[in-house]
Amino acid sequence: MNRQLFFRIGKKDRPEIIEVRHRFFNWVMYPFLIFGLLATILGGLQSYQQGRWVFSVLYAACYLIFGFTTFLGRYISLFIRSIVTIMTLVAFSILILLRIGLSGIGLEVLLLACGISSALLGRRIGYVITSIGVLAMLVIGGSMVSGMLPIWEETMLTSLSPLAWGTSIIVFLMSGLALVTLPQMFLGRLEESLTLLEERAGELERSNVSMKKTIEAREKAEKALKESEEKYRILVENAGDAIFIAQNGLLRFVNNKATELSGRTHDELISKNFNDIIHKEDRELVIERHKKRQQGIEVPSNYSFRIINKSGDVKWVELNAVRIEW
Repeated sequence: MNRQLFFRIGKKDRPEIIEVRHRFFNWVMYPFLIFGLLATILGGLQSYQQGRWVFSVLYAACYLIFGFTTFLGRYISLFIRSIVTIMTLVAFSILILLRIGLSGIGLEVLLLACGISSALLGRRIGYVITSIGVLAMLVIGGSMVSGMLPIWEETMLTSLSPLAWGTSIIVFLMSGLALVTLPQMFLGRLEESLTLLEERAGELERSNVSMKKTIEAREKAEKALKESEEKYRILVENAGDAIFIAQNGLLRFVNNKATELSGRTHDELISKNFNDIIHKEDRELVIERHKKRQQGIEVPSNYSFRIINKSGDVKWVELNAVRIEW
């Protein structure tokens, strides 16, 4: 089964959460190595003095697995390192409960495992480790209460044992460091995210203001352009000279004076071949110069020729031609 599907159903954790988990793991692991070594030595000495050297060996084995995984951290994923760390803590807690029952620090270590598992692997894994702890306590406690698991009262921790006090202080220090550090790391990352969010919000607000000014300036420019175009249109439409635009041999624009001069309506002139209104004796000259002008060849821009209006009357006109983009 896919690890992600088993351990985390739904969307993946955000990069910020993963970053905090990496920072937390890297920060607490080395103190855990140091204090864990001290706790393992003290616990091993207690077990050895009590004649239960098997627990000393098991404590050492758990610590060596944890230490080996930590030193190979750059080659092992955070997920694997987290699993090893959590299972090592669970194994320590179960061994302590088996050796000295409730008089030891087994419950504290188990609580630490539950908290770290939730922080590093998510709430679901925290629930799983909690369930494992409850099951272990039920089995061990039931076995001790029923007499199935022997209890050596002389091996139980007492307030008169320096080793017991030393072990308790070290485990408490490890738990305190982890529980104090983790919330602060998440809060620190949250503060960084909020600061970044505020900065982005400020940038967005400034961008909105700038965009608003740009839009207002563009609207003003468009309004001014429309007003200018309207003034130009009125000027051209009511000019005293005939104004027209010819493109590819067809009339594309004519003003009122052009319709009056030709005796034709606006619709009759638009898209009409302008050759049709030129006198046949002048037609070749006008067409030739029109084609050369479109080709960029320099020709006289001002000359006279004759047109024929709708009634058939011949009229002399003077042309002043220029090239424009249309």
